[in-house]
Amino acid sequence: MKDSTQSRIKTCFYGLKTLFWITFMICSILMLFPNQAVTQEVRNDRRELDFKDLDHLGRPVYVGKVAPITIPPYTPYSLQRSGDIELKAAIQSELDPGEVLITKTAEPTETNGRWKLNVQVEGESINETTDIVLVIDDSGSMDDNDKIEDAIDAANDFVDSVLIGSTGIQIAVVTINGGGGNGQPETDQNFTSDRTALHNAINDIDASGGTNLHGGFYRARTLLNSSTADHKAVVLMSDGVPTYSYASDVTSSVTPTLSCDGSDGTWSHTRDEIEALLTVTSVDYTDVDGTGGDFDLTLISWTDNCSWRSYTFRAGNNGIPTIYEAGLLISAGVMVYTIGFDVPSGGDAEQVLQGSQNMGYYPATSTNLNQIYQEIGANILFAATNAVLTDPMSTYVVLESDSDPPTWALEGTPEAATADVVVSQGSVSFVNNGFV
Repeated sequence: MKDSTQSRIKTCFYGLKTLFWITFMICSILMLFPNQAVTQEVRNDRRELDFKDLDHLGRPVYVGKVAPITIPPYTPYSLQRSGDIELKAAIQSELDPGEVLITKTAEPTETNGRWKLNVQVEGESINETTDIVLVIDDSGSMDDNDKIEDAIDAANDFVDSVLIGSTGIQIAVVTINGGGGNGQPETDQNFTSDRTALHNAINDIDASGGTNLHGGFYRARTLLNSSTADHKAVVLMSDGVPTYSYASDVTSSVTPTLSCDGSDGTWSHTRDEIEALLTVTSVDYTDVDGTGGDFDLTLISWTDNCSWRSYTFRAGNNGIPTIYEAGLLISAGVMVYTIGFDVPSGGDAEQVLQGSQNMGYYPATSTNLNQIYQEIGANILFAATNAVLTDPMSTYVVLESDSDPPTWALEGTPEAATADVVVSQGSVSFVNNGFV
């Protein structure tokens, strides 16, 4: 499977001016989808290097460097219009699993002497089996602003991009309310590579009721317990705090104490402080707790008296069992991704989703939800991990920028419209190697 990582660079050519070397630090997992053309092959010619075999290939795969480019320092725009200049000769070649290809092209802009440079990285995924569970929030709030429709579209596109042209990959679909809003999760589709069956299951999802993220993780765990795939992943998307969870017993590492002033009492700790110290010890998966509308849930309580007045300290919320259940998946070696769809930054919902993942929390809106699903799919089905691409610019190329260092942004973000460098995933750093 192949995909592409592209960098667009606005450049301006001047004779013998400041030379910038751009080092693209592509630190996210690269996985490239199969329907892209194979272009430039870069094979490992540095086998003497020490490496960590993260991809279990038994050998290193050297990505390497893109050779410096040379383009005439000035070309009238009328001549530039004749077509793009290909800076690395394309060759048709089949890749071995884990191998990566790099190409770079230049295309003219409407300004004389200014070109846009495109760097593309492609790779072949490792031939290992993977089972993925999509957990989709179908609570009533997902009906607001057509969020459920956006989620359905993004999930369907995820299915297509992951399964088309692939082998050894299966996807299951789980919702958190069983279609009736009763807080019980439901397996809408068991593991399959049948895209039609997955689309039918996804398209039948309706939004109603509360939010049992604990149940979604539990149902995903029961599915994956019977999986024999080499790799296992859960992608959970939600738009709010959990309002249901399974009945859970907890312990606290600290017991709050009551200080009395006559009949007036003050507890030694706040509810938030105690909740941070709670540990789940057991769960009854036959009993759903919660109102379906509240985040807070009494998991533990203490009662004491000041004179004739009784005081009760209560602590707990539906997020604590949710994070516990996600931790069971993570402990079993499952890759867990969470997506917060229109989730307020810094709130309880974001804290729960951040605490329920080991591979990334992604804040999403209707604008970028599809892109986030695509990025997660690429990360799950990787061709290489922690890849670094170094792209030197030649003597006659100057990166035109009003900033020092130049700016960069991820494709699809608002910042991409004005950034000097745009990448589809990963991060960028710049090194100025002096003057020529």
